[in-house]
Amino acid sequence: MTSGIPELRAVLEPEARAWLDSSVDRILADPTAIGALFPAVRRRGRAGIDGHWTVDEAARPVLLTALPLHDPALIDTVFAPAALDGVS
Repeated sequence: MTSGIPELRAVLEPEARAWLDSSVDRILADPTAIGALFPAVRRRGRAGIDGHWTVDEAARPVLLTALPLHDPALIDTVFAPAALDGVS
């Protein structure tokens, strides 16, 4: 799956782009995968995209919007303790 905003994809190295695409696919198949992937995105890049966003800050919303959940299921998954490990 091709994921993310064009500006984000343009600044990612090919390996990081592939990781983001694979991560989105994993989240679509298993929403609980976000618990491991959300904090792991930091290792994929901290470079600035513009004067305000870093790669990891921009990639996290891509992962969140990949969640195929709504209402209580979305809230329960996003705010599960494992989903927030390592995020400050």
